Amino acid sequence: MTEYFEVGKILSPHGLKGEVKVNATTDFPEERLATGSRLFIKNNKQYEELIVENTRRHKQFYLVKFEKIDDIDQAEKICSKELYVAETDQQELPEGSYYFKDILNSYRDLPIKYNQWCSVVRWEKTTRPFLRGSEFLWQEGH
Repeated sequence: MTEYFEVGKILSPHGLKGEVKVNATTDFPEERLATGSRLFIKNNKQYEELIVENTRRHKQFYLVKFEKIDDIDQAEKICSKELYVAETDQQELPEGSYYFKDILNSYRDLPIKYNQWCSVVRWEKTTRPFLRGSEFLWQEGH
Protein backbone atom coordinates (compact mmCIF):
# COMPACT_ATOMS: atom_id res chain seq x y z
CA MET A 1 0.00 0.00 0.00
CA THR A 2 1.35 3.41 -0.96
CA GLU A 3 1.89 6.00 1.73
CA TYR A 4 1.14 9.67 1.06
CA PHE A 5 2.74 12.70 2.69
CA GLU A 6 1.33 16.23 2.86
CA VAL A 7 3.27 18.85 0.89
CA GLY A 8 0.84 21.77 0.83
CA LYS A 9 -2.71 23.04 0.93
CA ILE A 10 -4.84 24.52 -1.83
CA LEU A 11 -6.19 27.83 -0.53
CA SER A 12 -8.29 29.47 -3.24
CA PRO A 13 -8.78 29.85 -6.98
CA HIS A 14 -6.73 32.53 -8.72
CA GLY A 15 -8.07 33.99 -11.92
CA LEU A 16 -10.54 32.41 -14.32
CA LYS A 17 -8.35 29.82 -16.05
CA GLY A 18 -8.11 27.20 -13.30
CA GLU A 19 -5.06 28.34 -11.34
CA VAL A 20 -5.11 27.82 -7.58
CA LYS A 21 -3.17 29.44 -4.74
CA VAL A 22 -1.11 26.87 -2.81
CA ASN A 23 0.57 27.20 0.57
CA ALA A 24 3.57 24.84 0.36
CA THR A 25 4.39 23.04 3.61
CA THR A 26 7.29 21.08 2.18
CA ASP A 27 10.99 21.85 2.40
CA PHE A 28 11.27 21.26 -1.36
CA PRO A 29 8.52 23.36 -3.01
CA GLU A 30 10.43 23.75 -6.30
CA GLU A 31 10.66 19.94 -6.66
CA ARG A 32 7.14 19.13 -5.50
CA LEU A 33 5.43 21.81 -7.59
CA ALA A 34 7.61 21.46 -10.70
CA THR A 35 5.97 21.05 -14.10
CA GLY A 36 4.95 17.42 -14.63
CA SER A 37 4.97 16.50 -10.90
CA ARG A 38 2.34 14.07 -9.65
CA LEU A 39 0.43 15.29 -6.62
CA PHE A 40 -2.67 13.88 -4.98
CA ILE A 41 -5.75 15.19 -3.19
CA LYS A 42 -7.94 13.09 -0.93
CA ASN A 43 -11.57 12.62 -1.99
CA ASN A 44 -13.73 10.34 0.16
CA LYS A 45 -10.78 8.29 1.48
CA GLN A 46 -9.37 7.84 -2.03
CA TYR A 47 -6.48 9.75 -3.53
CA GLU A 48 -7.05 11.51 -6.85
CA GLU A 49 -4.02 12.27 -9.00
CA LEU A 50 -3.26 15.80 -10.23
CA ILE A 51 -0.46 16.62 -12.68
CA VAL A 52 1.20 20.04 -12.38
CA GLU A 53 1.01 21.91 -15.67
CA ASN A 54 2.60 25.18 -14.58
CA THR A 55 3.80 26.86 -11.37
CA ARG A 56 4.83 30.38 -10.49
CA ARG A 57 5.66 32.15 -7.26
CA HIS A 58 3.25 34.81 -5.96
CA LYS A 59 4.29 36.55 -2.72
CA GLN A 60 4.64 33.78 -0.11
CA PHE A 61 2.38 31.38 -2.07
CA TYR A 62 2.57 29.44 -5.31
CA LEU A 63 0.09 29.74 -8.16
CA VAL A 64 -0.35 26.27 -9.63
CA LYS A 65 -2.18 25.20 -12.78
CA PHE A 66 -3.10 21.50 -12.89
CA GLU A 67 -3.89 19.51 -16.01
CA LYS A 68 -7.63 18.93 -16.64
CA ILE A 69 -8.57 21.90 -14.41
CA ASP A 70 -9.35 24.59 -16.95
CA ASP A 71 -11.76 27.03 -15.30
CA ILE A 72 -12.62 28.62 -11.99
CA ASP A 73 -15.52 26.21 -11.32
CA GLN A 74 -13.24 23.18 -11.44
CA ALA A 75 -10.63 25.02 -9.36
CA GLU A 76 -13.19 25.79 -6.63
CA LYS A 77 -13.97 22.07 -6.27
CA ILE A 78 -10.42 21.32 -5.12
CA CYS A 79 -10.02 24.32 -2.81
CA SER A 80 -9.35 23.76 0.91
CA LYS A 81 -7.83 20.35 0.19
CA GLU A 82 -4.39 19.17 1.19
CA LEU A 83 -1.86 18.20 -1.47
CA TYR A 84 0.01 14.94 -1.01
CA VAL A 85 3.00 13.29 -2.66
CA ALA A 86 3.28 9.51 -2.95
CA GLU A 87 6.18 7.81 -1.20
CA THR A 88 7.31 6.42 -4.56
CA ASP A 89 7.61 9.98 -5.97
CA GLN A 90 9.94 11.22 -3.25
CA GLN A 91 13.50 11.91 -4.41
CA GLU A 92 16.53 10.46 -2.69
CA LEU A 93 18.10 12.88 -0.22
CA PRO A 94 21.83 13.53 0.03
CA GLU A 95 23.79 11.65 2.65
CA GLY A 96 23.15 13.02 6.14
CA SER A 97 19.66 14.36 5.25
CA TYR A 98 16.48 12.60 6.32
CA TYR A 99 12.73 12.88 5.93
CA PHE A 100 10.76 13.30 9.17
CA LYS A 101 9.13 9.92 8.60
CA ASP A 102 12.60 8.30 8.75
CA ILE A 103 13.37 9.84 12.13
CA LEU A 104 10.01 9.96 13.92
CA ASN A 105 7.72 6.98 14.29
CA SER A 106 4.85 8.88 15.88
CA TYR A 107 3.94 12.16 17.53
CA ARG A 108 5.20 10.68 20.81
CA ASP A 109 8.77 11.02 19.51
CA LEU A 110 8.42 14.80 19.39
CA PRO A 111 9.78 16.85 22.31
CA ILE A 112 7.33 17.99 24.96
CA LYS A 113 6.62 21.71 24.88
CA TYR A 114 5.34 23.44 27.95
CA ASN A 115 3.22 26.50 27.37
CA GLN A 116 4.10 28.92 30.14
CA TRP A 117 2.53 32.34 30.46
CA CYS A 118 3.25 35.13 32.89
CA SER A 119 1.05 38.18 33.35
CA VAL A 120 2.62 41.28 34.88
CA VAL A 121 0.09 43.39 36.77
CA ARG A 122 0.62 46.41 39.02
CA TRP A 123 -1.69 46.66 42.01
CA GLU A 124 -2.27 49.86 43.99
CA LYS A 125 -2.58 49.61 47.77
CA THR A 126 -5.08 52.42 47.83
CA THR A 127 -7.01 53.75 44.89
CA ARG A 128 -6.31 57.33 43.93
CA PRO A 129 -8.53 59.56 41.81
CA PHE A 130 -8.07 58.98 38.09
CA LEU A 131 -5.96 55.83 38.65
CA ARG A 132 -7.17 52.28 38.33
CA GLY A 133 -6.94 49.86 41.22
CA SER A 134 -4.92 47.47 39.07
CA GLU A 135 -3.14 48.00 35.80
CA PHE A 136 -2.22 45.30 33.28
CA LEU A 137 1.31 45.92 32.01
CA TRP A 138 2.27 43.00 29.73
CA GLN A 139 2.05 39.26 29.18
CA GLU A 140 4.94 36.96 28.33
CA GLY A 141 4.90 33.52 26.78
CA HIS A 142 7.71 30.95 26.90
